[in-house]
Amino acid sequence: REFFVGISQWTNEGGARAVAVAFPEYPCTPIKVKPETLVLGDLSKGLVKVPEPKHLKSYVTMGGPDVLCVGAGKEAQEVLKRMEREATVSYQTLTLPEDEAANVLYLNGTLVHRSIEEIPQSFKVFGDKIDYPRRSVNFSQLAQASCGLTSSCILVRRTRHIRNL
Repeated sequence: REFFVGISQWTNEGGARAVAVAFPEYPCTPIKVKPETLVLGDLSKGLVKVPEPKHLKSYVTMGGPDVLCVGAGKEAQEVLKRMEREATVSYQTLTLPEDEAANVLYLNGTLVHRSIEEIPQSFKVFGDKIDYPRRSVNFSQLAQASCGLTSSCILVRRTRHIRNL
């Protein structure tokens, strides 16, 4: 019913305007995504803080009809507050202990999330709070080179007949 476009290293205001033009019947809201600060160790100088750019979907994704999945971390909660201020629709939020657990897919009435080995605390939250079908996938190897489940999917149109193999 509405679009949120993350403004970060990957998408600027021009990109958000392009989405708004492509879908004029839906509200389109740009949401600024600040880089998360990583603390790296340097033996010679102590701790070094480095900004790590993130996608909006690294912090918040749709986890069901009118349900936002969000991480419990500071940056994720700040993004959620910005979204709630700008939203035209009211959403329920499912706050997850591990930030990486917030990157989920809601497909055809089923929630797809990471496995219990990757997100043990959030896996329990999904079990307690979600009453529709869910599937877990082990994403640990792909996560090393990807931004999450949402970056590793494609939309496939179902055909009635197989035409050529």
